[in-house]
Amino acid sequence: MKRFRNILLAAGGEGWEQSSLQKAAALAGNNRARLTVVDVLEELPRDLRKLVTAVHPGDLQKLAVSERRKQLERLLAPFKRSGLQVSATVLAGKPFLEIIRKVLRNKHDLVIKAANKDGGLKTMVFGSTDMHLMRKCPCPVWVVQPTHQKKYARIMAAVDLDPDDKNGNALSVKIMELAASLAHREESQLHVVHAWNLSGEKMLVMRGGLSHGDVEGLARSLRAEHARWLDELVDTCVPGTPASRIHLLKGAADALIPQAAKREKIDLVVMGTVGRAGIAGLLIGNTAEKILHQVECSVMTVKPDGFVSPVT
Repeated sequence: MKRFRNILLAAGGEGWEQSSLQKAAALAGNNRARLTVVDVLEELPRDLRKLVTAVHPGDLQKLAVSERRKQLERLLAPFKRSGLQVSATVLAGKPFLEIIRKVLRNKHDLVIKAANKDGGLKTMVFGSTDMHLMRKCPCPVWVVQPTHQKKYARIMAAVDLDPDDKNGNALSVKIMELAASLAHREESQLHVVHAWNLSGEKMLVMRGGLSHGDVEGLARSLRAEHARWLDELVDTCVPGTPASRIHLLKGAADALIPQAAKREKIDLVVMGTVGRAGIAGLLIGNTAEKILHQVECSVMTVKPDGFVSPVT
C-alpha cells in the first residue's frame, strides 16, 4: 500500500476546512505522516503600494502573513491536540509557484487542495491554480471537490498504454497502486478504465484498400491485445477486481473517461497528466487537459518517475 510521509495541504478554495483539510488530516493520521498546511498570499499590487503611506508596504505584507498564520494555527489546534504532526506556514507570491517551490524544497510527496474555479469560466471545473499544479507539480496532486462526502464510495483509475512499451506503462502501474491504496483506505469500490482506438480506421477502408471485414478484424485483434494487457495490469495490482468494474472502451479517451466517471458515479479519478518525451501511450497534453475540464468529481493527477518540474 502506498504510504505518504510528507503531505502538503494548500489552504483555500470553497469549503476547504470541511473537504481538503479533513481528507488531509485523515490521510496523514493513517500514514503517520507529517502534514504542512500552506497558504499563499498574493503580493500587494503596485498601485496599492503607492497609496499606502502610513505603513511601509513590506511591513503591511508581513502583518498580513502574521495574521493569517495565527488564523491557521487556531484552526489546526484541535488536530495537534489529537496527536497529528501538523504545522502551518504562510508565504507571499504567486500561489502555484510558491506551492511547487515548497514541494521541491521540502520534498513533499503529495499535495492536497480544495478545487477552486478562481472566478473563471462557469464551465471550468478547476481553476487556474489547480490546473498549474496538476500540470507542473512533480508529486501527485489531489484536488478535492467540496461537495463530496467524507469518504468516497467509488474511485476510478484511468490508465493508458502501449502494450509493447514496458517502460511507458510504468505510469499506469503507479496510477493503479495509488488508486488501490486510496480505495483500501476509503473502503471504496475501485473501478479501472482504459480507452483504446484503431487509428485511421476510416482511412484504412477509404484509402488503404481494406474491406470493412478486414478492418473489423484488425479492431477485434487490437481490442483483444488491450484487454489482455489490462487484465494483466489489474491482476498484478488489484487481483480479484470484479469484471463489472473494469471498463475497456473503444474511442477517444477525452470523451469516454469523463462519461464513464459520470455513469459510474465516481467520486475520485486517478490519472496521469504528462509523460516524458519519447514515452508513448500516456495520457498527455490535450487529452489530459480535456478530461480535466469535463470531469465533475475530485481528481488525483500523477506524473511519471523522472518528471522534472519547469518551476525553479
